[in-house]
Amino acid sequence: MTNLSYMQPPEGDEFHEEGPPTSFEGTPMARGEAVFDLRHIMHTLWRRKMIIIATSFIMTVLAILGAMQATPLYIAEAQLVVERQRERALEFRQVLQSGRLDHYTNRTEAAVLMSRGLAGKVVDELDLTNHPLFNPALAPSKPKSILQHIDLRGFVRGLIPDWVRDELRGTSSDEQVEPESYTEEELAAYFREDVIEAFLGGVDVDSSDMSRVLEISYVSPDPDFAAQAANALAEIYINETVLRKFAANARATDWLNQQVSELRQRLEASQNALEGHRRSMGFVDVKGQSSILGQQLAQLNIDLARARGTRAEADARFQQIQKLLKSEDGTESAATVLDSKLIQRLREQETSVIRQLGELKTQLRGQHPRLILKDSELGDLRQKIRREVEKITISLGNELEIAEIREATTSTEIEKIKQAIQKQNESVVTLRALESEVAANDAIYQAILGRFKETDVQDDATQQADARMISAAIPPLRPSYPRKSLIVFIAFMASTVAGIILVFLLEHLEAGFRSLPQIEQITGIPPLGITPKLRGFAMRHLRPQDAVLEKPNSMFAEAIRSIRTSIMLSARTAPKTVLITSSIPGEGKTSVSLCIARSAAVAGQRAIVVDCDMRRPSVHEELDVPNLRGLAEYLEGTVELEEIIEIDDQSGMHFITAGHNAPNPTDLLNSERMTQLIERLGQGYDLALFDTPPVLAISDALVLAKHMDKCVYVVRWGETDRAAATVGIRNLLESRSNVAGVVLSQVDVRKHSGYAYGGHGDTYSTYAKYYEG
Repeated sequence: MTNLSYMQPPEGDEFHEEGPPTSFEGTPMARGEAVFDLRHIMHTLWRRKMIIIATSFIMTVLAILGAMQATPLYIAEAQLVVERQRERALEFRQVLQSGRLDHYTNRTEAAVLMSRGLAGKVVDELDLTNHPLFNPALAPSKPKSILQHIDLRGFVRGLIPDWVRDELRGTSSDEQVEPESYTEEELAAYFREDVIEAFLGGVDVDSSDMSRVLEISYVSPDPDFAAQAANALAEIYINETVLRKFAANARATDWLNQQVSELRQRLEASQNALEGHRRSMGFVDVKGQSSILGQQLAQLNIDLARARGTRAEADARFQQIQKLLKSEDGTESAATVLDSKLIQRLREQETSVIRQLGELKTQLRGQHPRLILKDSELGDLRQKIRREVEKITISLGNELEIAEIREATTSTEIEKIKQAIQKQNESVVTLRALESEVAANDAIYQAILGRFKETDVQDDATQQADARMISAAIPPLRPSYPRKSLIVFIAFMASTVAGIILVFLLEHLEAGFRSLPQIEQITGIPPLGITPKLRGFAMRHLRPQDAVLEKPNSMFAEAIRSIRTSIMLSARTAPKTVLITSSIPGEGKTSVSLCIARSAAVAGQRAIVVDCDMRRPSVHEELDVPNLRGLAEYLEGTVELEEIIEIDDQSGMHFITAGHNAPNPTDLLNSERMTQLIERLGQGYDLALFDTPPVLAISDALVLAKHMDKCVYVVRWGETDRAAATVGIRNLLESRSNVAGVVLSQVDVRKHSGYAYGGHGDTYSTYAKYYEG
């Protein structure tokens, strides 16, 4: 056993918390940030350049083969200029909507040129149903090319199960679909439609909004046929425009003929209606009759005014007499009012008799006969006056009645005249309407008749085509497709881009860490270094912890010293207690612990390794010593510390094995005795390394990490999953551990140099001549 009397705490020893981050929140991975490094991108492309080269080479070669095997196609072009239409049959747009052309409607004529109807006439004109280019039965047999010998379609079809093909077809393999029977005429019609479709596939018409020129091009593997098809399409289009104008002129003539007949009938009907209306009016001069009726109406209005005046005057006199007669002295009052000579004479006689009677009364008294005679005479006179008043009153009543009758008669005559005038006005309105209708129908009839005569006398010279060919198509000398150089260039560029995409896809799918900068970029934790994989005949048979001693000048030994130096410099004061852990088993944390401890011991430091993995202990196996008593027994209190510390004979390193398989290792590691052990080893050694179980497997490492000066996280090159590593580091940081950095273990230095530009791997590869073994 080892005597611990020399284990004294070094002077000035101080634990400092500065170093890497103690929280995962600030790392790029936690923030979800994408870090772009142009140098890294270029380095990645250079490292995987063979993938890009292979992809570009294969796709470019395939493109070259495809271009060489492609059927050459020739394009022949004819040019037409479309003139304004000169149809003059009729100016009514609804009659001749035959396609007046201008620069802004050239696209319409382009669509006409590419229509199935026009294509069908070309097919019939050139008898394309019997042409080898469109009838496979007439095509000459050609030897198959290299690509045609490869039955890719059959190969792909063989990969698809039968039930999938049945589902895509919509029928089951068990169902028998009987072929439909067609007549020869129907088959010929269907084949003609297929030929039209194939012919239109080679037609292209280009129209410009700034001119009336149409460019007709046709694509065909036969240059002569390409020119023939373009010219035929142009010529048939020109002929169609002439036929269309003749047809439009014929339609206009028929329409005009029909309109002339209808308008003639309409004019005759309106004229007959006008004459019938005139006959109903008795051919009377409307203006003269209107003047007579107006004069009569004016005179009757004057007579009516007079009759009303006479009737009013008679009515006033009659009403006055009636009123006077009803009074007490009505007769005398009425007699006074009435202007009658007889009444005046009677009144004078009455006045004379009254005067005589007054004189007699002054002379005679009583019933003198002369008084009685005078009284009787006075009475007779008054009786005569009364009778005369009554006669005049009756006469006034008769006059009033006559005046009323005259007034009523005059009013009746006026109403008759008014009705006659109104009837005459209505007849005049009807007459004017009929006259206007006759005039309008006559004007339309004359206009249509004149246009009909003009159309009828147009000669054939005016029926010219609205399009003319300004450039006929000629057979091209060189094929327009395939453009081999362009195809190869596009294939090369596309394949290069595809190769670059494939490179970054592979990089993205790669789950492990390949370089130290990558570790820091993803986790935010600084890398401490790498442990190279032992290569070569001299190193391959050695274990890592032995290579440190037997090959002290090797690349591996120098890498271990570099890691130990990085740990020492991770804080202002060199850490004494360091925890070594990883994400999963097999990442090399035990080898890293032993290598660092042996390297420190050889350098003269007091170093010790404690195997804290009591479930799967490995330190004793790596050092080829028995695991009799160790950490478990000490934590259980059955042995003392001096009894479990052992010394490595080759390096002088101290170590403590895990001991027996304790039933409760987590509780033991979390005990007060373990905390005291960490403090004692930190005080007694320059470097105490604690080899713990993986972080993701169990929580033993998290229990110990908070008591350590520093923690080192080991990840295996290209093997440790990035997500697993980031989760493990996050767990350490969240447990308030002080993580010094990450060690990338078992690195293939040659491959790593392609990833670690400017890093440790790049340095080791560059300066390999300085190392032995």
